[in-house]
Amino acid sequence: MSLSLNRTASGSLSAELALVNDLLAISRLVNSVQYLEDIDDEFGRLILSISGSDRVTISLPDGATNAATNLLVFGDEIPNLGAGAAHPPLDLEEPRWLQEDSAYHVDAAMREQHQIVQWSENVAAAAGLRSNMVAPVRWQGENIAAITFRSRNLDNYDSSHLKIATEIANQVAGAIANQIALQKSFAIGREREVLVRISRIATGSGDLHDPFERIAKTIVELVPWDRLAVTAFQPDGVSEEYLFQTGVQYDSLGDNTWTLVANDMIELFANDPTPIVVDGHSMSDSSDYLRGQALVERSGLKSWLLVPLIWGDDHIGHIHFRSLEAEAYNDYHIEISAQISSQISGAIAGSMANENVAEESRERKVLAELSRILSSGQAIVDDFDQFAELVRTLVAADRISISRNSETGSQYFPFLEHGVPFEGIRPDEYADTRTAITTRIQKLDGPTIMDDLAEDSAQELQDFTRFARDSDLHSWLVAPMFWRDELVGSIHFRSKTKNAYTERDVRLSGEIAAQLVGHIVNTDAYELLDREATVRNVMAELGRVLASTNDFVSALSEIEKLTSSLVSFDGFSVGLINEKTETFRRLYANGLYVPLANTELEFSINDSIAVKAIQAKKTVRQQFESINEISSYPKSIEAFETGTRGFLTAPLISNDSVIGVMQLRSSSVTAFTPSEIENPQRVADQIVGALSNSLANEQIRLQAAALESAENAIVITSPTGRIEWVNGAFTRLFGWIPTEVIGQSTSILKSEDPKNWEEDEKIWTTLNRGASWSGVHVNKKKDDTEFPVELSVTPVLGSDGEVAHLIGIRRDITDRLIAEEAHENSLRIESENRELQRVASARSEFLSTVSHELRTPLTTVSAFADILFNSNSENLTDRQRKHLELIRKSSTQLGSLIDDLLDISQADSGKVALNKSPFDIEQMLNDVSDSSRILLSTREQRLDLESTTYSMLLTADRPRVIQIISNLLTNASKFSGDGSIIRLAASVIDGNLSFTVIDQGSGISKADQTMMFSPFFRGDSQKAAQPDGRGLGLAVVRSLVDLHDGTITVDSKYRKGTSITVTLPGVTSEPIDS
Repeated sequence: MSLSLNRTASGSLSAELALVNDLLAISRLVNSVQYLEDIDDEFGRLILSISGSDRVTISLPDGATNAATNLLVFGDEIPNLGAGAAHPPLDLEEPRWLQEDSAYHVDAAMREQHQIVQWSENVAAAAGLRSNMVAPVRWQGENIAAITFRSRNLDNYDSSHLKIATEIANQVAGAIANQIALQKSFAIGREREVLVRISRIATGSGDLHDPFERIAKTIVELVPWDRLAVTAFQPDGVSEEYLFQTGVQYDSLGDNTWTLVANDMIELFANDPTPIVVDGHSMSDSSDYLRGQALVERSGLKSWLLVPLIWGDDHIGHIHFRSLEAEAYNDYHIEISAQISSQISGAIAGSMANENVAEESRERKVLAELSRILSSGQAIVDDFDQFAELVRTLVAADRISISRNSETGSQYFPFLEHGVPFEGIRPDEYADTRTAITTRIQKLDGPTIMDDLAEDSAQELQDFTRFARDSDLHSWLVAPMFWRDELVGSIHFRSKTKNAYTERDVRLSGEIAAQLVGHIVNTDAYELLDREATVRNVMAELGRVLASTNDFVSALSEIEKLTSSLVSFDGFSVGLINEKTETFRRLYANGLYVPLANTELEFSINDSIAVKAIQAKKTVRQQFESINEISSYPKSIEAFETGTRGFLTAPLISNDSVIGVMQLRSSSVTAFTPSEIENPQRVADQIVGALSNSLANEQIRLQAAALESAENAIVITSPTGRIEWVNGAFTRLFGWIPTEVIGQSTSILKSEDPKNWEEDEKIWTTLNRGASWSGVHVNKKKDDTEFPVELSVTPVLGSDGEVAHLIGIRRDITDRLIAEEAHENSLRIESENRELQRVASARSEFLSTVSHELRTPLTTVSAFADILFNSNSENLTDRQRKHLELIRKSSTQLGSLIDDLLDISQADSGKVALNKSPFDIEQMLNDVSDSSRILLSTREQRLDLESTTYSMLLTADRPRVIQIISNLLTNASKFSGDGSIIRLAASVIDGNLSFTVIDQGSGISKADQTMMFSPFFRGDSQKAAQPDGRGLGLAVVRSLVDLHDGTITVDSKYRKGTSITVTLPGVTSEPIDS
């Protein structure tokens, strides 16, 4: 290596000659061998030496993948990149060495731009090689290979090295071109030989199933695969099926599961039959299904080469190459796979034609045998397994079942079945899916593959597919059986294989159904006639039973007997439903569950499974194997505990309302087949009329009893007011018995008041319009007593829309009106009292204020008047003395007035505090009499005291009691004439002191008596007798009496005088402590 560097560095002639000799030696060595793999090691030593390199690689390109394969490697080793190793195709664009025409350095910019360069530089650096240059090998103007030079030294190559590298590339170009030509020639020959073998294998047998295995082993020599499959379109043009598959298998896929939309596959190659590498890009315009197939990685398979099979102008199928390697297929594989397709397409088309002819012949024989069996008169029910096995030779199935519609077409259920059962499914579980499945099948135009129900949003259909899925059945083909446009049933084929059914199966299932429907209809006709005859006889007898009695309950035992001739059961019951209270009342029960039948005759409908039939308003069949299944229904738990396992509940419906239920019970969980459901409902429909009439009659009796016992008087009349019926309350209120008034006009009940008759005209106007009237009216009893009633009259319209009757309801409201009037008076009085209290409070406050404001100046005036009178009386003239006496008298009167005002004010405001203590009544009366006699003597009046209170004590405020008596005596003196006698009478009654002051005055009028104790009130007689009176004395008396919790009364007669009596509590007979 060092020699080469010295030679190229010296630039001497000898060095140039040595380089030329080395290049010639390289040319001689490379042209001395047919295959470059056999070249002498001297070739490698010379290239390493003259280029100053530690590793040299000659690589050939793979244009399909932008990858390169190492043809020759000299010098340092790099793991996994020796001779024959391939560089990964990391770049989408063409490598630079296919673009350049001379050697070049690999720099940093190139590393950043090309992933393959970056990858190879990293690998080389890991092996200690730090410099790199590349020389493209050109031949006839095209780059056919590349020589890569690497050195351990950093920056080892300069421009001189690039020239040497280019020369080396030129010397080996011819040999490499020959090598490539030989390889192509060998590959073409090998391809031809393999294609010939494939063609011989394919055309060597009419049946390709056995040769396919040999073809697959041969194809792998040209196109690698980890899974190989051949599919062919079915005659229906809708789906494909596998003709052959080998290698890696898909998860959960069987032998016949390649079902695609044929139109999508044909469209894929409509314009160009060239095979395609399937990926998301190539499928961008295809269906969602194909795109999904392209992108999914099943069982680790990452590459897919799809090759169409074309025969003539027909697209008959595909070859599928799958690989576990990513991006395993290139343009070469696309080209060679197309040739493989052309070699085997004819053989596949011929084989398929032969198979179709043979299969059609076999199908015709099997269909003929089915026709013979069905027309022989033997019912398939007798040996359905044999029939199903014969059908399976036409349509492969793991389960075959025939479903039937009931005579009414309202229910759908399994009838006959063969093969894999629906595991764990109770017979009643079909009930929830009947309507949904029947509706779906009725809409079918013919046999249909129903696999799409797995995605159906309807819950009932999802449940139905769950039954099959739980039994590992994944494919479903349904062939409906129509007779005169009515669905009478269907035949169902199910398979454990996914996507099992093709259009061929659809066609054959239709032919089977067409033969089967005639057999079923004929068989049904005989059975139906027998059943209908029995049902008609039972219904006729049932009608006779119901018509012969008015007691529905008594007929139930006979109804049970007749029902048992239509369906078998162990227990029978009938009950009533109250929709408002949602309760169930049992009318009759017999047979199974009778021991507990009478423990509770009425209970909530939600406690019984009968609620399902009530809510659905149709007959419901229910079977239970475990008590846990019925735990939500306490009453039905009782039935289960006594042995009931099957229930058949038929609602009794009248005017779209469920008024009752008829329930049949059985000890068998399989009781009550679908065909037995209809007849119990017919019985229920027959007896519901009788039950409804019975309930109506009972309701009428209850209503009549309710009217008769009503508290209000009820009168039913004709439209003209003639009485037709009255209840007991009418007699109690008015006094007439029914026979006295029926036929009479309601005018006998009315008051004679003209206003009442005017109101009647308004009432009749309202009723004639068909409207109701209500209000207060005055009526008259038998004894002519008038009284107020609350009257409500309602017209009852007949079938013609005219008023047929009038119903009048009367309630005596005398007590209510009295109470209302009393309440109104109470409210009025309460309002007046509040107003009086407010006025009294204001007055009291005013009087208190005025009294205090007057007392101070009055005291001053009185004091100075006394001083003047007492000290200078001898010096005063008669006139001055008279004026001074007038001042003193007025001051005294004004002081008394102020005292009265203060007393009234304090009493009204509750500020007067009584100082109660026991005192001798007799002594108190003597004291007040003595002081009062002095006053009376001025008018020559006499006071007579009459007392029976000796040794009696009164606990009260003594000064206030004296004030009460003094005011009464003063008042009596004022209104009595001169020389008259005034009496004071005192006694003790029931522990109360009662004293009366009696005068001989002119008396007090009744009107004045009600107001005489009010402050400042003075009646007409008072004003005449005492013009200057103040009207406060009696008001003070009333206030002080009230403070003592006493009473005061007045008795006055015109021109005979007045007596006022005061009663005070608190009298005792004990002596005063001394």
